[in-house]
Amino acid sequence: MQLTRIAVARPLFITMAFLAVIVFGVVAYTRLNVDLLPKVDFP
Repeated sequence: MQLTRIAVARPLFITMAFLAVIVFGVVAYTRLNVDLLPKVDFP
């Protein structure tokens, strides 16, 4: 219940924390190295 109390008392803090999570997620997604057509060796 502590998180809900903070969310009600300080909505700007929760908004900034949520935006920080989104920014970190976007940065992590852009740094992901995924090949569109990876080289596959069939057995």
